Amino acid sequence: MNSNDIPLIKLQSHLAARFPALRTTSPGQWQMALKCCALLNLIPNSLALLDPTMHPLKQWEIDARVLLKLDPAWTMRVACLIKCFPEILTKLHSLEMEFCAEATSVDVKKRPDFRSYLIPNEIGVLGIRRHLTMTQHGLLVSTGTERSFFDLALIDPTQCEGLIVRDFDPEVKAYVDFNVLLLRISRSREDYVTLSTLIPDSTLTTSPGDHLTHETPWNEELYQEKIAIIRERMEKIRMPANIKAYYLTQLEASGRIYFHARMTRELSMETMTCCTWRENPEFDVKYHLDDRLFYQLQRYAKCGNIIATVGTINDLQFLDKINISILDTSNICDYSFLGFKTSSKPTVIVTKVRCPTEYHSFVHAPLTNPQFTELEGLLEALWKLGNNPKGSSQLIRPLPFEVPYYSIDLLMYLRKYKDNNLTEVNGE
Repeated sequence: MNSNDIPLIKLQSHLAARFPALRTTSPGQWQMALKCCALLNLIPNSLALLDPTMHPLKQWEIDARVLLKLDPAWTMRVACLIKCFPEILTKLHSLEMEFCAEATSVDVKKRPDFRSYLIPNEIGVLGIRRHLTMTQHGLLVSTGTERSFFDLALIDPTQCEGLIVRDFDPEVKAYVDFNVLLLRISRSREDYVTLSTLIPDSTLTTSPGDHLTHETPWNEELYQEKIAIIRERMEKIRMPANIKAYYLTQLEASGRIYFHARMTRELSMETMTCCTWRENPEFDVKYHLDDRLFYQLQRYAKCGNIIATVGTINDLQFLDKINISILDTSNICDYSFLGFKTSSKPTVIVTKVRCPTEYHSFVHAPLTNPQFTELEGLLEALWKLGNNPKGSSQLIRPLPFEVPYYSIDLLMYLRKYKDNNLTEVNGE
């Protein structure tokens, strides 16, 4: 027996154990079904994925979903043959194809006119895990770079359909896109570490005094060598032509943004040294060192279910046809109101960046369109009267809400505030 056949036999065993009817499936039918996995070269990396605790049946659904894009007729026959997941026939899509325009329409080579925050700043990342429980099937929508990958690595893959990163900074999109590409082309977790490292992280650790310069070391020759390797790998993997064209167009610019951020050093209060986030022990979710976390991310990346879009976390109307189950807003509430334009009722996660980081969550209750418009009008009127800039979370002091969030409670409070304090709020 060829050692390469062992994963295929394990997969067959898991499926047959779960579905007794499959035990009578002919060898030829199994051969055809198992070839679906081998076709995308998913099996060589997948011993860990075939463990029952790793949801191998969910992985089968993902593999079938990818295969449909490559050979629709063949994959449909196999999906019907195996009969493992009836919902396969209604869920054969990917986020990158469904939202292709949003995922590929941004030119990340155009630098923003504000400072980008590309390195994670959450101390004690595992604290967010209990807030990531999905009570309903749907999307994870998050903001920021590595924070979004931390979320997806920790979430239940049987409930989460994919990740959409929503951030107004195009450099965040560049970073996320490049990391997704590395996940797609990596042959193993160790290979990913190599591809995502320009200069070894351990050599970048310095004393706090050196950090004051905020300088990131750079080696152009090493960078060009790395980009050449990535281009070569891209030619050997299957992905939709328009997605591949987008990656290639943005590759040089995205790579520079990614590696500059990857090598940025911050002060670790635990070691009192300046180091990259990967070297900082305060970050306790390190998927580059954990097979289970890494392969979970890679599964989503390979099937096109991690995308980044540019826009505010409040503007989510383009997702109204898909349920948002988790909405991670990081610490945006420190700077502006959370006023989500979505019909979904996700669990909203908010963060207080302290030491350690505090995570809180609540269930979003959408306002009706008239209520939303009225609340916006009250805030606009207060802004015109000089009660702080519109969007400021400190619009009214004292605001009796820990999180500045568009809610029925805030609307009722502003109505009362208007009646008691502002005679000119209606422009009279």
